[in-house]
Amino acid sequence: MTAEREELHLFYRPQNFDEYIGGKALKESILASLSSTRTYLFCGPRGCGKTTLARLIAKELQISDVDIHEIDAADKTGVDDARQIKAAAAYAPMGGKKKIYIIDECHRLSGNAWDSLLKTLEQPPKHCYFVLCTTELAKVPQTIKSRSTPFEVQPLMRREAEVLIDWICENEGIELDVDVRKTILDKCEGIPREIVIAISMVRSIKDKDDAISLIASAIHNTQVLDLCKALLAKDKWEKVTAILKNLNEEPENIRYAVLSYMWKVGINSGFEKAAQAVIVIDWFEKSFMYSKKAGLLAACWHALE
Repeated sequence: MTAEREELHLFYRPQNFDEYIGGKALKESILASLSSTRTYLFCGPRGCGKTTLARLIAKELQISDVDIHEIDAADKTGVDDARQIKAAAAYAPMGGKKKIYIIDECHRLSGNAWDSLLKTLEQPPKHCYFVLCTTELAKVPQTIKSRSTPFEVQPLMRREAEVLIDWICENEGIELDVDVRKTILDKCEGIPREIVIAISMVRSIKDKDDAISLIASAIHNTQVLDLCKALLAKDKWEKVTAILKNLNEEPENIRYAVLSYMWKVGINSGFEKAAQAVIVIDWFEKSFMYSKKAGLLAACWHALE
């Protein structure tokens, strides 16, 4: 390969069911259900491929890109949002014969929002499919569970995780130290997105101990990686604070992980992205030893100014 790809977790997202590693029985069940199921409920840990599977369903059904609607329920939680989805679902597709709504983090929808969608999810328009994705199945109302076809998306088995690592490293020309490889397998616990991001993070780091330390600090909590990406993309403050609320890692560990991530981005990216990485580094240079979470909050605020 002639140029490094920074976002490996996007580039190596499966483009069809044949490329989807692991979950053989799951894939077979989904494919067998396409002729009879219109409302799916995918549950499982973050980064295991729930949204990816939803997109693969759209491709298998030959749904045009313009008719694939992805909705983050963390931002669209209210009854008015649900009513908009319900109304839009009734309209005919724009680019083909079918359309699909992928609702991520669906457990965040309010009770009134669920009530508004109930009938539509039970009997979608003939041209319409719904895929509900959640990391917290217990928070999804029983009335919704009973009106959808549930699928549990699980982490990769260790051998499957090894296949994924081998595939990426061979394609990218990456040579992983055996101990770094083991650390990725141990720390990522079979979560495909974390595995790919971990490889991306350490591919330019020559020192084995530095690579292991970075993986141990950053991969321990996927929210840390989400925070890094949000700061780099200058996402909305509401999204950043939502990530911060779920972070249980020590602020100093988060600071180290952010600095390591931004250093890697800075030396491997174009000027514009590197410039934002340097801004983040400037605000994360100072220790959070005494300021703790307040210091972390302030650093994030200034990095987005």
